[in-house]
Order: sequence, then structure tokens, then C-alpha cells
Amino acid sequence: MILRTTRLDLVPATAPLVQAEMRGVGALERMLGAPVGVGWPPDLCSVDTLEWALEQIARDPRFERWGMHYLLLRETDQGARAIGVAGFHGPPAGGTVEIGYSLLDRYRGQGLGREAVSALVEHALAQPSVRVVVAHTPPDAEHSIALLEAVGFAFDAKVEQEGRPFVRYLRFAPSRAR
Repeated sequence: MILRTTRLDLVPATAPLVQAEMRGVGALERMLGAPVGVGWPPDLCSVDTLEWALEQIARDPRFERWGMHYLLLRETDQGARAIGVAGFHGPPAGGTVEIGYSLLDRYRGQGLGREAVSALVEHALAQPSVRVVVAHTPPDAEHSIALLEAVGFAFDAKVEQEGRPFVRYLRFAPSRAR
């Protein structure tokens, strides 16, 4: 299911889309039906990430719905353009789902990240199986922290992942909060 915002389409990264990206930008563009922005791929969208996504989709078909999404900016005069990725780290577990996001540099600071994250959070919290949405960000990523706080996340804790420091932010479902 494609999530739509005012300016974006969040297209689920199906196995064929991920495989196309692994073959190269041209293959991804053909499969998406849209060009990708200059500098593709965005941060955090490495070959390792794509391989991990394919493994998750093969293991659990729900991962196509609860996984990575390509962010397509609808440009009125040129159609759409892929400008980043955002999505979930997998289906809800114990009432919690985690989100992540990354935009190409050129598209940061325009409210597009906020738009994508808001759509993901709204979608997640509309599901009865989700009570909490979690996001992790490096402690020095001021823009990311500001984005999370702007869409209603609250600081939870300092944590470490794979030997790197992160801060964890939480957003609770209002009707199902603690």
C-alpha cells in the first residue's frame, strides 16, 4: 500500500524493487517509473541494508508493508523523483514498531522528512497492534532530533547500537498510551 502525503508517495520496497536497486540506479528508475535524485543512494541505504531488506521480505511477507519505502516527491512539471527512503524496521513486536528515514542532502530542510515521518507514524498508530513508535538517531544529529520532536516524539534514553551512541525517542498512541 502506497502512503500519500501532500507532496510525497511512500512506495513499499518490494523484493523486485530492492533487487532492481541492487542492479543499479537505472534499473531502480525503470522499476519505480521515476528518476532518482542526484547523489543516490541516500545515507543509510547501503548494499548491506538492501540485502537485509531482501532477507526480511523472504522470511516474512509482512515486511513489504512494514519495511523500507522509497520516497517519491511529486513534482508538478516533471512527474515524480525518488528523494530518499523511510520506513519501518519490521512488523510490530510487542506493540512497538521502529521507524527510520534518510533523505538525499538536496531535499533536507524542506519539511519532506517531517512529512514522511508523520505519514509513517500516523499509519503505524492507526494499527491496533501498535502502541509505541520508536526512533533512534545519533545524539549529534540535531536536525533529526528536531524532526522527531516536531512530530510528537519524546526523548526516552541514551543507548548504544553496534558500538555507536544513539538516543531513543518514543511516540505513544494517544488512546493506548502507558
